[in-house]
This record gives sequence, C-alpha cells and structure tokens, in this order.
Amino acid sequence: THPEPSQMNARKGGEANPQSSHAAHATAVESQQHLAKLRAEGLVGVRRSPAVKLLARDGAAPEGADVLTLHLVRHGQGFHNLLGEEYRRHGVVFSSTGDDLSENNPYRRPELVDPPLTALGRTQAKSLRRHARALSPQLVVASPLSRAAGTVFLAFAHAVGTVPFLAHEGVREQGGVHTCDKRNDLDDIRQDFPSLDLSHIEASHEDPLWHDVQRETSARVCERAHEFLLWLRARPEREVV
Repeated sequence: THPEPSQMNARKGGEANPQSSHAAHATAVESQQHLAKLRAEGLVGVRRSPAVKLLARDGAAPEGADVLTLHLVRHGQGFHNLLGEEYRRHGVVFSSTGDDLSENNPYRRPELVDPPLTALGRTQAKSLRRHARALSPQLVVASPLSRAAGTVFLAFAHAVGTVPFLAHEGVREQGGVHTCDKRNDLDDIRQDFPSLDLSHIEASHEDPLWHDVQRETSARVCERAHEFLLWLRARPEREVV
C-alpha cells in the first residue's frame, strides 16, 4: 500500500507543512469516530455470503484462486474537510458520523453540496502520480462525488484515454444528512468530468442516497461495499484502481 495523500504531504523540503498536518489530524479524528461507530453497531468482522477474501499485497492466495489486484486511493482534501478543520481549530466540537444534526456540524451547510478539491487536495492528488505510473490498471473506478473523481483524474492523468474511468455508487461515502456527501446531478458531473463513464449510475438526476435528515445506515454501506466487490469480481479486469 502507498501512503495516503495527507501523509505524503505532511513534510516538504524537510519542514513540516502545517496545512497537511492539520489535514492528517482531521483524517485521524474522523477515522476513529467512524471505526468506533462500526464497532458499536457490531459491524466489524461480519461475514457475508458469498465471501470475498481480501489479502495484503504480500499475502499468499489459496491455490487456484482467481486473484484481482485492487489499489485503494483516498481522495484529497475537499473544501468540506478544510471547513471541518477550521471548525475544530476554533474549538467547535462535532461528529462526522452523521448523527450530529446540530448547527455546529459544518458538513450540513447548504453551500457544501458535492464540494471539489482544495488547492491542497489537488496537490495531494498530483503527488500520487509517481506511484500511479508504477501501476498497470485495466480499469479505474471512482465515486461520482467531485472530490473522488477529481483525485483519480489528477493522479492517473497519464491513463486518461487509454484506461476506462468508470463511476460507481458502490464506492461512495455514506449518504444522507451531510450535504457534502450529496452528489451533483448527472449533467454537472458530465460537464466537470467528460471522460468519466456514468453508465453504471442511476439514470435519475436526483441523488438516490440523499435524505436531508436520515443518514444511510452503516449496515447498508457495508452491504453496498460487498455488492460492489461482487460486481468487481465478476468483471474481466485483473488490476483495478
């Protein structure tokens, strides 16, 4: 695995980069919140059928197994991430898990529908290019959210036009409540990312995962991820980002 963009940019020229340090801290805080919620709901370690076994890169695959290499890339800093960092820096306490419906939650601000990458986020994505060029993906799959699609098109710019870039709802953030997790309509996505294949996205222009006061359940997100892995396993590509 490669470092996350926030880790890769924490230092520049041997000196700490304050912007990236704040971003890395925010990522750690929110990761802990989400993991704690998954554990509290008993969703860690749940076995699903049919099983999809994930191995570390150096893990030994069972003999005769059909192995697919999957590279996971986290999106760069979006404007919602930056706003969340600023709220915390000024002492505002909020939860990122979707349970917080208060005005203290910056992710519910109406201005934050499908926020794009910040300048730092774009730099983070571009910093992955050296690693991206070392890979040989036959398919690039991205969430239709702007921050995710923007990250892969910047990181894998060399592959545009030679490798298909496909949007899939199965790899999206948890939906509902947070306006930052509500995607733009399809016309806007086509305008922003003309090389992104949207044929696997529901034809409706409305976001099917959006609800203003009800968060998609964690169990449903896990089911969605499992369904995506089964879909991916059935495809012919053997190396996928």
